[in-house]
Amino acid sequence: MKLKLKKHWTTGRTISEKFNTAFLQDINKLNKFKIVLGNKFSVFHDLLNGEGTTMESNWKGIKEAFTSTCHEVLGHKKHLAYY
Repeated sequence: MKLKLKKHWTTGRTISEKFNTAFLQDINKLNKFKIVLGNKFSVFHDLLNGEGTTMESNWKGIKEAFTSTCHEVLGHKKHLAYY
């Protein structure tokens, strides 16, 4: 019975994306990250000045700017092989 329950168990949480933040220790990668993120926020700032923006739409824009910048510059964290 426990196996059946465990098989269909859902936590309701989504899988978080893990980015390779160790690349930020490299000065060139850090500068590139800052430039790309700054460019995305300047575009996003222009959209914020428009009428009818809500807090939720603002948060989605900020989150999208960070995640897309991390995808472009840092990439995903590699899985380690456990021996």
